[in-house]
Amino acid sequence: MKLRLVLALLYCGMTFAGFAQKDDEAEEPDYTKLWNLFIDEKYEQLLMKSEAITQNDKRRKEPMPYMFMSMACYEMSKNEEFDEDYPKAFKDAMKNAAKYRKKDKSYKYESEFEEHLMNLRSDAMEVGENFIEEEKYSKAKTYYKYLTQMDPNCQASWLMYGFCLAKMNDIGGAKEAMKRVSFRSESDFDELSNEQVIMAKYALISYSEHLYQTGMRDSAQVTIDLGKEFYMDDKEYQLVHEDMHR
Repeated sequence: MKLRLVLALLYCGMTFAGFAQKDDEAEEPDYTKLWNLFIDEKYEQLLMKSEAITQNDKRRKEPMPYMFMSMACYEMSKNEEFDEDYPKAFKDAMKNAAKYRKKDKSYKYESEFEEHLMNLRSDAMEVGENFIEEEKYSKAKTYYKYLTQMDPNCQASWLMYGFCLAKMNDIGGAKEAMKRVSFRSESDFDELSNEQVIMAKYALISYSEHLYQTGMRDSAQVTIDLGKEFYMDDKEYQLVHEDMHR
C-alpha cells in the first residue's frame, strides 16, 4: 500500500506540474487510467491495457506501458491466486522492466519507480542466489541477464552474469561480461544502491572462489581485490581475501 500511495502522489505531482516541453514535442501521454488500475489493485486489467498500448503501432515506442506491465506482473507474482494463469509473472516483471529501460533511453521516468525497481532487483538476487546454491547456473544466468538489461551500468549484475557464464564453461561470454566491470575506487561502490552493494560482495566472493578453484589464482586475486577499498571491514570478505592471497 505504501508503494501505491507514493506512486499515486508522484503521479499527481507529475500531472499538475506538467512536463516542460519544446513547441515541437508531442504532448505527454495520459496514463491516468493505468495509474488508477494499479492503485485499485486491478492488475490483470492493468496488464492487458498496458500490453494493448505496446501493440499499438502509434504508441509502441512509449516506455511507460512496459513499466506498468512490470508492476502488474510483479504484484501478481506475490499472490497465489495468479499462479496458475501467470506462472511466469515474476520473470515477466523483469522482462518488461528490461524493455522499459531499453525504451526510456534518457531514463526520464526511472526515478519515479525507484522503489519498484529496487524490490524487483532484490527479489531477483534472491532467486538467482538460490539457483546458484542448487548449481542451476543456466537458470540463475537468466535472472542476472535481466538485471544487466534493467540497469546496464550495474557492475554487480555483470559480475554475477559473468560468474554464471564461467560456471557454464562459457569463458568467452564470461570475459565479455567482465569487460563491463571496472571498480577502481570506493566511490564506484558509493554509487550502488543497498541491494547492489550486497550483490557486488556476493559476486566478488563467488567469482574469485571459482577462479581460485579452477587454478586461476592470479585472476582470483585480481577479482577479489576489486572490492578491497570498500569491503575490507566485512569479516566474510576479509577471510576470502586472505585465502586468495595465501
